[in-house]
Parts: sequence; C-alpha cells; structure tokens
Amino acid sequence: MCNAHNHPPGCECGWGGVWYGGGADSPDWLFSRELRPRTLGVQSSTRGFLSGSYCSPNSNCPVCGVSVYFYKSPYGGRVFFDSLGPPWPKHGCTSGVSSVRVSASATPSWHQQNWHALSNVVIEQSAAGSNRYVILGNWRGRSIQLQFMAREIVMAEMIRLRKREFGGFDLSALDFDTTRSEWAVWEGVAMVDHRGLDDESKFLTRTTIHTHSPQKKNEVKPRPKITVETEPEQFVNCPRCEASVKSRNLPKHIRRIHGTGLSI
Repeated sequence: MCNAHNHPPGCECGWGGVWYGGGADSPDWLFSRELRPRTLGVQSSTRGFLSGSYCSPNSNCPVCGVSVYFYKSPYGGRVFFDSLGPPWPKHGCTSGVSSVRVSASATPSWHQQNWHALSNVVIEQSAAGSNRYVILGNWRGRSIQLQFMAREIVMAEMIRLRKREFGGFDLSALDFDTTRSEWAVWEGVAMVDHRGLDDESKFLTRTTIHTHSPQKKNEVKPRPKITVETEPEQFVNCPRCEASVKSRNLPKHIRRIHGTGLSI
C-alpha cells in the first residue's frame, strides 16, 4: 500500500486528497473524490473495451434483471444502457420510464445499421477557423482523421461513425457533461476535408438524454447492488517456447525465462 512517500507517478491510492478507484462515494472513505476535469486532446474513455466495435452486455438491471450495459464515466456519471450506439437508449427502469423490459442482447444493434466504433480518439481545435474541430482515431482497423463543426467544445465517452458519400461520415458521440451533470449525444456530419463543411446545417446538434439529480451535501444515496463483468484476460503463445501466458505478462515471461537480451 502506498504511504504517500516516494509513490510512483499516477499512484491511485488516495493520498493527496484525490480518489480514482471504486467506492469513492462511500461516506467512510477518508478523502472526498474530486471529479477529473474534461479537456480536449486524448479522450481516455474511448480506450475502454465498452467503446470497441463489438461488446456484450456487462451487467443486469437491478430492477428487472435483464441484460444491460452499465457504464461509469471516469468523470463522475453512471448510467444503464440497452445499447451502446445510436440512438443510445437509456434503460427504462433507471430512467423512470415505464416500458417493456427488453434484454440488451435482443435490442436491434447499431452494428446492423453500418455504424462502427471510433476508438483511441483525440479531439483538437482546427486551424481552419472557429467552431471547427479535428478528430482522430481508429476506425475499422485503420487510422482516420476528420473535421466537424460545433458551437461549443465537444468531448466524448464513446463515438460511432457511419460512412456516407463524398468523403463524409455520420457522427454520433456520447458525452457526460461534468458542468451540467448530464448525459448528452452529439450528432451530425464529419468530413475528410474541412471544405466540405460549408454551411450551418453541418454543425453538430446536442441532445440531453439523462440528467443526474443534484445531491445535497453529505447526503449519500443508497445504490442497488451491481455486478459488472470485466474484459476477459487475453492469452498469447510465447514466440520462443510456445508457452501460453497472459498478454500483459509476456514481456516479463521472456525476460525471466529467456533472458533480458531477447526481444519479443
């Protein structure tokens, strides 16, 4: 356990007044959790396995028990979804909506509508002018760079793209707005060339899909018990001895078994 003495960069033990791990909202935790600020640049949430081009439901609704996607933003928000793509349907039980309970695995998939995930995303302001942005990421196994227009800064938890004609893409981005404490969806057009953004109809539109109720100071709301599945460990074969090891442990295996002078 880190004791705040010579702890490594990025230590998440909680010393220093910031807690990044689970259970941060528990009243018996020593420190108050501070929300991480949203910024342009690397959109860290888009590196998670739920942001990938394919993923299965990772939880069950604590009310009706059907399969759902439980997503927790690193910036503070939590939400249950029936599907992690357009139109980003929030699960009815936890949104106060009376509806037929449908398991996420049976929900019509955004994959079938030719949407694909954009992962490892970076968003920056464009040199082409105000209200213009550059977005980079990995789409269908290749790097891609696009331009879009918006009247306020766009940041994202997850992004889906769908190819259209003439160098254009439909863009749909899920965003947790920390200043408003609400979930929103950005939708519109992104282009390969900024010259394709030639009129105001190309500005992304913003739609609020869920707002977190403000919580009074020192008030701790009881939360339902949630079981969340994590991404399964990946195993690979050592290129030297064919031993099966966890992918994250492969460098350590090669150094220990085959010597530090050998490369992967």
